[in-house]
Amino acid sequence: MNKNTFRNVPHNAVMEGNNNQVAALNWTIVSQAVIDATEEEFAPIDRFSLNIADELRTAGSSVTVELIDSVGVAKKNLTSWNQSDLKTGEVKVTMDRYSRPVALTYEDRKNGVQLVNKVQAMVRAVARLFWQDLMAAIAASGAEAVNVGSRSGFSPEIVTERIWPSMPQGADALFLDRVYYSKLIPTNALGLKLSEGAYSIPGGIHFAEGVNVLANNSGAGFATRPDAVAVALRLPAIPPELNMKTEVVQSPKLGISMLVKYWADQDTETVYMSAELLAGIAIGNKNHLRQLSSAPVEADPAPASVPASAAEGGTEGGTMASEGGAEGEEV
Repeated sequence: MNKNTFRNVPHNAVMEGNNNQVAALNWTIVSQAVIDATEEEFAPIDRFSLNIADELRTAGSSVTVELIDSVGVAKKNLTSWNQSDLKTGEVKVTMDRYSRPVALTYEDRKNGVQLVNKVQAMVRAVARLFWQDLMAAIAASGAEAVNVGSRSGFSPEIVTERIWPSMPQGADALFLDRVYYSKLIPTNALGLKLSEGAYSIPGGIHFAEGVNVLANNSGAGFATRPDAVAVALRLPAIPPELNMKTEVVQSPKLGISMLVKYWADQDTETVYMSAELLAGIAIGNKNHLRQLSSAPVEADPAPASVPASAAEGGTEGGTMASEGGAEGEEV
């Protein structure tokens, strides 16, 4: 297997003696496109408990992810350091293989813009399926739902008055659908900055797709702490007998690697490329996870009308009479 790792390849890099001989594929452009799309799509993944490595695994294999529950409080003027209050747990994560192949024509390979667009679309498709599975895991977790109301009535106050108090240690990060997220974006330069932990959410507020499946299909998003969701990432092992050319492209910012395999159809001068990732998701401490519901809040039912007896001033049919009205007359 031809395995090379590219880290932070600049956009204007020139590949001297390009080692990729498949139909003159410009690997400098491909690798940077993969890095950019990976960092965009997986940016908030560090809000979860992670186990990431470049080792090769097969679909269905399991990885243990450590969950940090607490570390204890800091102490001043220690005289002995041989102590620890670290409390951890672990959860087994079973991994699936995520793939998205695309076909690149000769024109695609010669046009840098077309090549970048198609490579990034390939990576985004893999990321989209990963986030879809993460939402499905949260929806099936049984984690408590917190009603945040409709989109039109959502405001920053709901974050601090409903979401934060619902969690024993508060939320570390919020993931919201597009409209709810937009309600929290500052409208002027003096507004709160999400990147600086506004609304008492230290891990920030993030836009997420597919949250509608949460809270019995009325989802607006979810609030989490790192030990609530466990994620494992690996690279898929490609059988040597397939004689596939492969490259490993790693995001220097996130530490996530994507395996890209490619092969040529000499008859049509088409190069096929596929983004490949092994990923697994499991729920850890669901007490530190909240599904956010947009379901309408049901009003308390009005008390039932109790007929008054004739002795209490009512008619035989149970209708109250007014003091000034005729006996039995409805008012």
